[in-house]
Amino acid sequence: MREHVSGYVYVQARLGVTGAREDVSDQTEESLARVADWDVPKAVGFGIKTGEHAERIVAAGADGTIVGSALVDIIAAGADGEHPFPETAQRLESKARELKEGALAGAKQRAPEQSD
Repeated sequence: MREHVSGYVYVQARLGVTGAREDVSDQTEESLARVADWDVPKAVGFGIKTGEHAERIVAAGADGTIVGSALVDIIAAGADGEHPFPETAQRLESKARELKEGALAGAKQRAPEQSD
């Protein structure tokens, strides 16, 4: 199927509105299981906030995560004067690194047949 696809399947991590959350919904793993046999990249978004979230989602079968609000919140705090620009940039870099490391850890947990 991959030769017929350009892009990816966006898997919504939870019902409701987007925004950083404190947990990952069990619905995420159920949604990934429903599309597990599709030979197309799968990316999960809606509520991803931490490296632990990214780890759990990738371990469950996602090829990647989509993060918005967690990064926008850091930028908004800087724009509101809570943090000077250099600190805001460092906070963004740190969050991106945390999410990447979580995703890589999740990939290591996947079963060999899931990693193809």
